[in-house]
Amino acid sequence: MTTTYDPLGRVIAETDLAGNTTNYEYDALGRLTAVIDALNQRTEYKYDLVGNLIEQKDANGNITKFEYDSLRRLKATILPGGQRNETIHDKIGNLIKVTDFNGAVTTYKYNERNWLTEKSFSDGTATETFTYTLTGELATVIDNRGMTNYVYDERDRLISRTEPDNRTISYTYDKASNILTLSVPSGTTTYTYDVLNRLDTVKDADNGVTDYNYDAVGNLIKTVFPNGVIENQQYDLLNRLTYLENRNDTSIISSYAYTLDAMGNRVKVVENDGRTVEYTYDNLYRLTQEKITDTVAGNKTITYSFDAVGNRLEKVDSVAGKTTYNYDKNDRLLKEILGGNITQYQYDDEGNLLAKVENGATTTNYEWNAKGELTAVEVTENGETGRIEFEYDHNGIRVAIDVDGEVTRFLIDNNQQQYAQVIEEYQTNGTVNTTYTHGWDLISQDDGANRIYYQVDGLGSTRLMTGNNGSVIVEYDYDAYGNLTRKVGDADNNYLFAGEQFDDAVDGYYLRARYYDPNTGRFASVDPFEGFNNQPITLHDYLYAGVNPVNAIDPSGEVAIIEYVILLGNAALLADCLNLIDLPDIPIKNFNHYSALYDYYSFVLAALGGLAMRNLGIAMGLGSLLCYAVKDSPHRILLNHILAHM
Repeated sequence: MTTTYDPLGRVIAETDLAGNTTNYEYDALGRLTAVIDALNQRTEYKYDLVGNLIEQKDANGNITKFEYDSLRRLKATILPGGQRNETIHDKIGNLIKVTDFNGAVTTYKYNERNWLTEKSFSDGTATETFTYTLTGELATVIDNRGMTNYVYDERDRLISRTEPDNRTISYTYDKASNILTLSVPSGTTTYTYDVLNRLDTVKDADNGVTDYNYDAVGNLIKTVFPNGVIENQQYDLLNRLTYLENRNDTSIISSYAYTLDAMGNRVKVVENDGRTVEYTYDNLYRLTQEKITDTVAGNKTITYSFDAVGNRLEKVDSVAGKTTYNYDKNDRLLKEILGGNITQYQYDDEGNLLAKVENGATTTNYEWNAKGELTAVEVTENGETGRIEFEYDHNGIRVAIDVDGEVTRFLIDNNQQQYAQVIEEYQTNGTVNTTYTHGWDLISQDDGANRIYYQVDGLGSTRLMTGNNGSVIVEYDYDAYGNLTRKVGDADNNYLFAGEQFDDAVDGYYLRARYYDPNTGRFASVDPFEGFNNQPITLHDYLYAGVNPVNAIDPSGEVAIIEYVILLGNAALLADCLNLIDLPDIPIKNFNHYSALYDYYSFVLAALGGLAMRNLGIAMGLGSLLCYAVKDSPHRILLNHILAHM
């Protein structure tokens, strides 16, 4: 990568390894005023006299405006479509009132230490109250479900969380604060670590052991599952994954050989069953074509075209035909046309999907609360209506699904990794339906009668499930966006593309903060993460994985991972950068006031852990690039923008 600076040391151009150049412009005060991408598309920024960002003009010419109070705190945002929200802070900067684009009001209260103690909502959503330990850790939460209790050890490490239904998840730790055990009512999972504190083994509740092995630089190279299946991985000199295979006692049961371009994008994958997929990208690394050669399921080529901000304009499928898409100024998808089939979409002012009408007949209605959580879906077809309701905890993580009165509850682990994971599925009476064991990826599920194992590809998508003897039970294939294209065999499993949970109710994936529709490559609601101004694709409210689903994932529903990593790992820069990050010591109880900063900071931590990528080299690359963003002037402006919008 080549970086060009002006005489004042500001980055004015970056040329990547493929020769694509992004240019940056500044005003006389060094504030970022424009980003010109490798397709010569221009995103512009304007500021007031004291440096507040007041206008953001995207490459389509749509303008978002910002207003501030006398202390330079964000007061209002006005969307291109004219919708307006408002925020009010108290004298010391605590957020005390938000009126969203729908007009719904959320009110915040704090104690004398400025710790959040209450959130109330004007739409009837139950008030949430919070208490804390003497050291500032969250002790109790009371919400619509009842009281959740947290208990910590003398080092403020979480040792138990008890849900309102009295179900408890508990933890023990070693001296380095690695989790040693995770216990739930159905059993205990045990973890061990090597001398570098890397995950070494995972023992499930049935004493089955999964073993991890690493190379000299920390790449995961071998995983041995309790059923005898072995996953092997190979990397190039830049620590990029080039080959992954799964084998049982008798043969290779799946393999994926990846060819990469100069930027690390996968341009081809060859699978052991003969299936081959070739990928093409534009200069912004947006996927423009996938060519599938498959002697079993059939050949197919899918091409995509986009507008300047990444909205999909056309999808041409060599089998299904051409689909066209229409949008409004807020980038909301309004209409999808495939031949004579027309699907129309309706939204509220907050940007949440309210209705999906297919050919004027099948209607799907969506209900949301003031927290931006999808609370219900109703599907009406041929005069019959089915209803599904969802319940969430105070963190916004889904904990229950009610399908026409049949309730499935989820016990969540959100302490071990950055992303909340389901450990148990159970009924209201406490009967456990399924338990899940997690390591680097989801290892297995157990329904009480059988334990079956997950075998994944390089993206983390479930491609096989295997039984206790290592034999294949079910096989899956997907297109680039996660649409299931082939399934052979049967298993009661919803964890599919990128290892995430597919929901029949929404015909898409639950990605924690939001729901993702693989058919359109979009989310059903706006991104709670604002994005980075020097990366205009991240400013889009609805796109999945930066329009690069072959190389990026979005497990949080907020930030695509790997789009910052394609330039690859530089441990020296990362180490240097750690000395440059000077984030304030912000107690977690102020999470509303400092949520944007914590999103940024936690993303850096995720990079250091490599949690999403199973690859230390890639993790170092992500960390180095994020740190580069902190130390470089246009990227500092971005961080200032995030801070200004808290």
